[in-house]
Amino acid sequence: MRQALLLLILLATAALGADEARTAKATELVKVMQTKEHFAKGVADDMNAGMGPALKEMPAEQRESFAAAMVEVSAIISERVAWADVESQYVALYAEQFTVEELDALIAFYRTPVGTALATRAPVIAQTLSTIKMEQLQKLMPEIQKVMMAAMSKGKQQDKLAKAEKAGLVIGKPFPALELPTTDGGTISTAALSGKVVLIDFWATWCGPCVRELPHVKKAYEQYHDQGFEIIGVSLDEDTDKLSAFVKEQAIPWKQHCDGQGWQGPLPKRFAVTSIPATFLVGRDGTLVK
Repeated sequence: MRQALLLLILLATAALGADEARTAKATELVKVMQTKEHFAKGVADDMNAGMGPALKEMPAEQRESFAAAMVEVSAIISERVAWADVESQYVALYAEQFTVEELDALIAFYRTPVGTALATRAPVIAQTLSTIKMEQLQKLMPEIQKVMMAAMSKGKQQDKLAKAEKAGLVIGKPFPALELPTTDGGTISTAALSGKVVLIDFWATWCGPCVRELPHVKKAYEQYHDQGFEIIGVSLDEDTDKLSAFVKEQAIPWKQHCDGQGWQGPLPKRFAVTSIPATFLVGRDGTLVK
C-alpha cells in the first residue's frame, strides 16, 4: 500500500512538473510571437473587419459619420483592452494544444528571420482573412436570415401547439368546459350551448384588428344564428363600463364576459392566448374544430 501511494505521489509530481514546463514554454512562445504587441490592435481589427461589409452597404451620408465613430471605438479598445487580463488565457491555450517538444520547435522557428517576419505580419494577414470571410458571409446573409427566420417561426409554432395541447386545446378533442359570468349580470356556459356551433372570441375594444373584424363576425352571427351558431365574447378590456358602452353602440347581440383584468386574467393564460383577436370554434358535439 505504501509503495502504491509513493508511486501515485511520484506520478503526480512528474505531471505537475510537466505542466509547469509546458506553461513556461508557452509563455516564451507567446512572447516571441509578439502577441502582446498585437493584441489590442487585433481586437479592434477584428471588429472593423466584422463591420466592414455593413459599412459598404450604408448610404454615403451615414458612412462618413459611422467610419469616424469606428475610429473612436478602435481607440477606446486600444486604450482599455489590457493584455494583462488575457495573457494567462493565451498561455493556457498554447500549453494545452502543444507538447513541450512542439513548443520548443515553435519558439525556435519564431526566433528565425522568417518566423519574426511572420509574427510581425500575422495581424495584417489575420485581418485581411477576417475581412474576406465577413464579405463572403455578408453575401449569404439574406439566405441565412431566411433559414433562421423559418426555424424561429417553426419553433414558435411548435411552442404554441405545445401550450395549446397543455391547455387541453386539441382539434377533435372535447373543448374544456366553460361557465362564465356575463356583463349583463347573467352567465353563459358551453354546457348550455351543447348541440350548437360555438365561437369563443377573445377580443378587446382597444384592439384595432378586433374592431375591424367585428362587422364580419356580426354578419356571420346574423346569417347562421338561427341555424344554431352562437358566440361567446371574452373581452380583455379593463374598463368594463367602456366595454358595455361599446357593445351597446355597436349593437353586438352575443353575450360578453369581462373580468376587468385584461391580460392578467385567468382565461388568456388558461387558453394560451398571447395575441388578439383569437378564436376557438367548438362543434355541435363539443369538440374543438379550429
